[in-house]
Amino acid sequence: MRARILLAAAMMLVAIPAFAADSTTISVSPLMAYVGQLLLAVFGSTVTFATPFVAARLYKLLGIKFTDAQWAVVDRTAEHWAAQLWAAADTSIATKKFDVGDTTVAEYAQYAIKDIPEISEKFGLTPKTMAQFVTAHLGRMQATSGAVPQASAAAKGAS
Repeated sequence: MRARILLAAAMMLVAIPAFAADSTTISVSPLMAYVGQLLLAVFGSTVTFATPFVAARLYKLLGIKFTDAQWAVVDRTAEHWAAQLWAAADTSIATKKFDVGDTTVAEYAQYAIKDIPEISEKFGLTPKTMAQFVTAHLGRMQATSGAVPQASAAAKGAS
């Protein structure tokens, strides 16, 4: 949709002289500088946003995988930040249900990604993926603490 709008705007800039009633010419060159800057900004943003996803796809396509040492670093980092979340929370954390989309989990997942920027960038490790690792470690910690997480209200209503 946006591409169509940009294309229509570009076509209108070129077509302006054709709409003049007489032989008047309209200079569009001052506008072209702004259009060029806009296109450069859109292209730069797209490349910046797409790089981790393209890198991850290339690694998958080419069969490049995490080494055991890299997995260990990711796992230890996720475990460390899950432990930090556990330590920073109140005493009811042992029975709290954590979801990957939880804001607290997402915050600690960001901390974990910042701890291992090389691996995150190289393999396109996203905040959601790291949140899954952190949530998994939180679940393990809850399981080993002896507490049983409480069912959510939606789950209670469904049964």
